[in-house]
Amino acid sequence: MVFPPKATADDAVLQRFALAPADPASNSTISFNVTATVSLRNPNMYRSIEYGVLAVTFSFNGTCFDDSASVPGSSTRHGRRRHRA
Repeated sequence: MVFPPKATADDAVLQRFALAPADPASNSTISFNVTATVSLRNPNMYRSIEYGVLAVTFSFNGTCFDDSASVPGSSTRHGRRRHRA
């Protein structure tokens, strides 16, 4: 039996957050810099897992702020591997 990898966000740092209000409010602009550490764990003892580019989405309270970030593809053996996005 092959189990899917487990992904967790270990850390996230909001380095900059700026709101530029506009009229109407729907034209307002939010600028931010975020660094996040994501761990992927392969629970399979004898199988490696290869994955392509992972899409990263930042959201708050159900509202998506950005979906343009990504993590390059790689392969993982059993154990843990970390990436920064």
